[in-house]
Amino acid sequence: MSAELVEIATRVFRLACDNKTSKLCDPALEGLRLLFATGLVQGATEGWAPKVHDASPEPSSSSPAPSADPTPSADDIERERALSSLVISVAKCAEVNVSSTHVACVACVLAAHASDGCAVRGDALAQLCRSTLHLAVAAAADRDRTAARRALVRVINETFARAGLTAEPPASGSVTPSVTSVTRPTSTSDRESDEDDVDVDVVVQPGSRESDALLLTLTLCAVAAKPLDGNNDEYKSHARVLAMDLVRQLLEGPSAATWLRRWRSHLRKPLCVAVIRAGAGGTDRNGAARAIERACLKVEGSNPGGSVGANAPAPKVAKALAPLRALARAAFGTMVIRARKSYKREIAALYPALALAPLEDAAGGAEGGAEGAVDPDHQLVALRLVRKLASDPQVLVDVFVNYDCDLNGENLFEATVGALAGAMTPGKGPRQAVRNGALQCVLAMVQSLRVWHARGEGDTAGGGGGGERDGGDDFDPSSASTVDRDDSSEHYPTHPKESPARLDERRGTADSEADKGLGLGFTLNPKPSEADKFHQMKARKASVEAAVTAFNAKPGLGSLAGCPDLDVDDPDAVAAFLLAAKGLDKTAIGELLGGFDDDEVAVMRAFVRLHDFVGNDFDVALRRFMSAFRLPGEAQKIDRLMEAFAAKYCEDNPNVFADPDAAYVLAFAVIMLNTDAHNPNMDTKMTKADFVGMATSAESGASMDVAMLGTIFDRIVGEEIVMKDDTPTAPTSATGKRSSSLGKSLNLATPWARRDTVTAARAKSETVMKKTRDLYAADRGGGGGGKGDDLYPTFHAASEPGLARPMLDAASAPLLDALRNAFEFAEDAGHAALPLECARAAFRLAARLQLPEMRDQLAGFLTSAPGVGAPGAGARMAPQGAEAVMTLLEFAVGESGVSGTCWQAVLEVVSRLDELHAAANGGAGIPTPETDARVQSSNRPIVQSS
Repeated sequence: MSAELVEIATRVFRLACDNKTSKLCDPALEGLRLLFATGLVQGATEGWAPKVHDASPEPSSSSPAPSADPTPSADDIERERALSSLVISVAKCAEVNVSSTHVACVACVLAAHASDGCAVRGDALAQLCRSTLHLAVAAAADRDRTAARRALVRVINETFARAGLTAEPPASGSVTPSVTSVTRPTSTSDRESDEDDVDVDVVVQPGSRESDALLLTLTLCAVAAKPLDGNNDEYKSHARVLAMDLVRQLLEGPSAATWLRRWRSHLRKPLCVAVIRAGAGGTDRNGAARAIERACLKVEGSNPGGSVGANAPAPKVAKALAPLRALARAAFGTMVIRARKSYKREIAALYPALALAPLEDAAGGAEGGAEGAVDPDHQLVALRLVRKLASDPQVLVDVFVNYDCDLNGENLFEATVGALAGAMTPGKGPRQAVRNGALQCVLAMVQSLRVWHARGEGDTAGGGGGGERDGGDDFDPSSASTVDRDDSSEHYPTHPKESPARLDERRGTADSEADKGLGLGFTLNPKPSEADKFHQMKARKASVEAAVTAFNAKPGLGSLAGCPDLDVDDPDAVAAFLLAAKGLDKTAIGELLGGFDDDEVAVMRAFVRLHDFVGNDFDVALRRFMSAFRLPGEAQKIDRLMEAFAAKYCEDNPNVFADPDAAYVLAFAVIMLNTDAHNPNMDTKMTKADFVGMATSAESGASMDVAMLGTIFDRIVGEEIVMKDDTPTAPTSATGKRSSSLGKSLNLATPWARRDTVTAARAKSETVMKKTRDLYAADRGGGGGGKGDDLYPTFHAASEPGLARPMLDAASAPLLDALRNAFEFAEDAGHAALPLECARAAFRLAARLQLPEMRDQLAGFLTSAPGVGAPGAGARMAPQGAEAVMTLLEFAVGESGVSGTCWQAVLEVVSRLDELHAAANGGAGIPTPETDARVQSSNRPIVQSS
């Protein structure tokens, strides 16, 4: 067939397609399909030139140069336009609402895109994609929609394969319409290396195969972000869901890290806008998505957030939009895992709204009643995202290093743990499923930190370290770093292995309910977000942390000038801040309080006035006063502080001392006694007579009560005065060696040995954190050159195993709150098992990381959970208490190799349980498998109900 005849035939067929009637379109499409399949149609459609939406970066050395092809002739341009018109006419046949035309259109589209003689590119390719997506959503017959989906997936796969952005050839015989047919998942190491080895923001040549792949990606993002305006919203909703699902599958492909980095300037806004709008459930009635678009992505427009007004969408529209939230969060989670180095700024903008806002709204809803309640399905979708990120140790630590450690960044890690604790609201059914999901996130975080810290111990991933018995809590890192590949992204990853078989059985119901609740079968009604409030809170917190850091480095009122809502000229306000603010160095507080400047003296006096010593014994009042700061080193500063304390104590207790001078002398005597009695290097100790003589040496103290002084002496010798964050030492004695040996035999470390290990661990953590912050300081202080911080913020890939300790320390308070609330609100013993097991896992990690305060608090939670001896306890033990008893017994045996002083409480509770069991069983103690095999097979509870 000659070229002239082909040209005539294509012109006739194009006119027939433009007629938009089935009788003409069907034969025309069949004729064009044959022409494309046989290769008789030659040439290429018009190419597409990408437009850079952000400031153009300096091209990297490996970036491809602009196309050097000669300028096409007028005839070539005309042929490209004619072929583009032909392909667009074929695509528009999808508008004909006849099944036979739909089938013929899909067949012709596939033939045109696969043709060896015709290169479909540019706007013609984008039109093919839109029309095929339209058929995949709007075709009347199910088989037509399925065929269109498969055709769309094939077009996308072939386009990326031709651009060299896939590891496999197109899978033309794929049965399942999924982009993953050629974009299969890879390991974590592959994902990391992909992003490291690729240049960022390369110049994409106009009309190249890579530009076609970029254009298809932008087309899908545009469809996924299309706002609802009240006109045919149900159709738009279905189209957005399909487009978002295709974007998600593309992001999960092996080449995603490559093209995400290469196309950053082109994809930054379209991809993030699509994700944030879809994450809002397709609507933005409260304006949160719009605020993020304008503030962080600089998106302007009449309807940037896709708002549908104040009214909720119609039921059919809401049902169509139901999967959108889950798909958006799955896509965002994959983007964080695959391209967090390139999209650091965008992740900081989107993460609070997608992951934290639904969980933070839970606490507000619980306080505000039914009106403020949040849809549990929305929370479960957010929890799936959190767990996906928390299960990857590298991602979790990178988030901490690049956001929490960056003084200009959001505290995403700490805020996440706090949000999980806030999600532990009371209630049954869906609320229990939310609590289970949040607990699974907490457990994933603890296990990831354990795996991360094991790098520095030479452990195999998931194994125990340092000879510590882990009680069978093995962890498979592959399950933490592998993205769930189910197309719908419906379920959590596989649960970590648990050692007690009983726990698996009791937890089965809870886990199944949680996983069931995470399905996309629920109708996810859009709920208001607290994104704006969250950003304001985080901005203020960042300013306070910066002021605290500056104050710790250089104590002084000037360092606190940047703290919001703090008037440094008001001594009372500064004193209240020093007394209540978290993170302040106690030594720095002492230096400021002991200062000689008039303003510092005024702050010191205001600080003393904030204390109330009415009715307190002298040594008790002094303990309270000194717990808030560390005494400065200069004698004059100590003198001024003790003088102010003595005056305040006498003001609150006027009948104890003759005048403030007597209290002042006694305060110094108590400090001397405290230092002398608790210094193990002191051979000669101060006697009671020496102490009394020192305290009564002043003329005004001659009439002081000697009995009172003796009582103070005994209490100071018996218990050291320490700050709140210090660990007391123990007095030395002739039986010191024997006591130490006894403590080791009972797995109880001597207090001073524990303080040494804790101090060493704290020093190591501070060193690691200092190095991390120094990286940012060096990058910001490097002067000009390079790329701007706003568009290309510094990213550091974490590698230090010691980062696990400050991370767990930062998460300790909200983590403990989450465990306590989850146990308290558990419906039954099966649901109570998960927080107890989380507490055991966190206890092991806290002990390994030398966090004694957190370790002891976790042990306290485990010992108090059974409720044995609790005041007001009923005659019958609750099912949660019985589960706590079993866990405590396993804990007492399995964690016996962990040192610490918490074992006194454990032994007391176990002894009490033994007494109760003996009373109920005729004098027999708690049975063990070795002493009574019958008890092991019995289903009777260990503690008998009275």
